[in-house]
Amino acid sequence: MDYSSQNIQARKLYSGFTLIELLITLAVASILLTVAVPGFSGFFQDNLLRTQIQSLHTAIAFARDEAVRRGVSVSVCGSTPNQAGCDGSWHNGWLVFTDPDENGVLDAGDSRLRVWEGIEPNRLIYSNVLSYVGFDSQGFLQQRQDNRDLAGTFMLCDDRGAPEARGIQISSNGRSRMAPGGIVCP
Repeated sequence: MDYSSQNIQARKLYSGFTLIELLITLAVASILLTVAVPGFSGFFQDNLLRTQIQSLHTAIAFARDEAVRRGVSVSVCGSTPNQAGCDGSWHNGWLVFTDPDENGVLDAGDSRLRVWEGIEPNRLIYSNVLSYVGFDSQGFLQQRQDNRDLAGTFMLCDDRGAPEARGIQISSNGRSRMAPGGIVCP
């Protein structure tokens, strides 16, 4: 074996990073993480808001579909902390149930159809509707005792305020849709 082949083998055996190269790589990585992490935080908050408002929207659409399918009034209400009944607090989650008497309360004769978990603690749901949304057997919104319907808007807000808020609009005919921009968080 000649001298040049020994030199090549030695280089292969001891190849790697120098301390300077490693420090430069770590410095560049830390700068990139410093810039990227705040952006990921906003991304995760946006994703959580979208997921949670979509969950409520799914519950409302499910209630309307079940009312038509079953031929009986169905309501969605904000649930108690143990999700055993309705108390109008949307933060604890929501219940979908048959509601033949159209009172928006889970009574002994009503059938619970589905339960959704509550929202994250630092999120707030505001609503200009009552503590429940009810649909008659044809999928239209129920009328309240004062002959007004339950049309309105749900707004989901976090500590970032109105610019990042999400919402659901429920029209008088019972259709619901994700609210466009311009939601105001109280």
